[in-house]
Amino acid sequence: NNSISLKAPLASPSFTGNVGVNQSSPTSPNGATDFIHIGNSTNQDTSIVLQDAVETWEIYNNDNLYFNFDTTNVMTLERLTGKVGIGNSSPLAPLEVSSSFYPTLQATATTTNNASLRLRGSLSAGHYWDIQHVHGDNDLSFGWSGSEHMRINSLGNVGIGVTPETFYSGYIA
Repeated sequence: NNSISLKAPLASPSFTGNVGVNQSSPTSPNGATDFIHIGNSTNQDTSIVLQDAVETWEIYNNDNLYFNFDTTNVMTLERLTGKVGIGNSSPLAPLEVSSSFYPTLQATATTTNNASLRLRGSLSAGHYWDIQHVHGDNDLSFGWSGSEHMRINSLGNVGIGVTPETFYSGYIA
């Protein structure tokens, strides 16, 4: 019992409005006026398959939303928790990246700006840690709430509260 409701004839497919697959009256839960609605309340699994002569991608809904390449899950969005798994179909954290090839999170500035990772323990706008690649001199800086506290320069010298020196052999208690 597969059906498709169209707002244009198949001979001249110029669609306006919405398209329903297995829907007699397609609706959008968010009130969109142009959309594709696949499945209904009696179906458990729905998907969109994109396939060419070599590869197959599938966006699959079965409680969670899965993005698959061929039969391999590459990303999962969990419905109840909002967790995202990249390379992991059962994420344990809000964002989990799993890979057998050195999992890496990468932030790339596409201009001459700095790239940063911001760690915030609450929604308070003024309380956060930044780890930042300083573009101009390739240093790595660590700061709290917009104020730099430590820097490692590109030679490996460390400065805590000061500019890194080329050599320091003293101990301050």
